[in-house]
Amino acid sequence: MENDNAGIYADNGSEPAITDTALYGNATDGFYASSTAGRSRSVLFADSSIQLNGGHPVVIPADYAGTLDSSCHMASDGGERVLVIADTLERDATWQALGAPFQVTGDIGVQGDSAPRLVIEAGVTLQLDADAGLAVGQSNSGSLEATAPTSVIELSSSSSSPAAGDWDGILLGQHCDSSKVDLEGLWVGYGGGNGRGNIWSHHCGGSIADSYIAHSSAWGIHVDGGAPTLTNITYAGNTSGDLGP
Repeated sequence: MENDNAGIYADNGSEPAITDTALYGNATDGFYASSTAGRSRSVLFADSSIQLNGGHPVVIPADYAGTLDSSCHMASDGGERVLVIADTLERDATWQALGAPFQVTGDIGVQGDSAPRLVIEAGVTLQLDADAGLAVGQSNSGSLEATAPTSVIELSSSSSSPAAGDWDGILLGQHCDSSKVDLEGLWVGYGGGNGRGNIWSHHCGGSIADSYIAHSSAWGIHVDGGAPTLTNITYAGNTSGDLGP
């Protein structure tokens, strides 16, 4: 599918199911979902190819990003990135490796009355814009699983010239479900814009293992309250120190 704007634009409650489709050569984005697009589907895209568009392959609110299936082909050789719009995830979601990084434009919350859990699969790369961050269980229940025991999950700056403090960091908040917070095989760098660290554990437990935490403008990992289990963490270049306060 090829046209002078986005290949497919969804808003006002629309929620197309897209399979076996090619979106290429569009002037702007391959697929654009506005904040008013419907959100009841569990799978939005599957077995489709989205590439070589003038903008992003997909622009989508964070609460909808879990509907993108890894069977889609989104080649990143042209610099394409899936643009994730700031939003709050209020339902369980799994972010899968799509062949292109996720670029996060603002704060992503994982919390709600249903205690949503975000799962980030091995091979996913999140590139976060200035002042963007990932907050789990900040003011309501939520949890996070990001495990890559044989590969890596990367969270870093979206800048082409990254620097410490480019993005806020990961907040594991006081309402997180510690029994469901499991982080392993992470590469987290160039955060700390929250003034605390690349990872800020605030009255949350859980587990962080086999991860590389680097180039924070504050601490590598900042813990206040709670007692997360930290195993085999490698630190480098964190301004305030590795583990604090």
